[in-house]
Amino acid sequence: MKTAIVDDRHRIRIPDLKPGQVFAWEDNGNGQITLLEVQPKAREPGTPSILDGLKPFTKEECEECWGPQTDGDENDRIAEAMSKLPVPLPKDT
Repeated sequence: MKTAIVDDRHRIRIPDLKPGQVFAWEDNGNGQITLLEVQPKAREPGTPSILDGLKPFTKEECEECWGPQTDGDENDRIAEAMSKLPVPLPKDT
């Protein structure tokens, strides 16, 4: 058995776990806490995702939201890069 110390932000580092894993926990009331990994529910084939059909903003859409050259060169470079991303084609189902 290994031990871990809770930090000031109520976190415990468990080296065997990978980033992005999700756990449900239960306090058993007797000084024990049970962790159960929660697996994401798999989508049925052919079921559309809420992200399907999204496209990056065009330069014009970026300017409409944030205005032209609002926050300096970095945001302008980001907006320009986003406007150049390819638009994904919808998949035939």
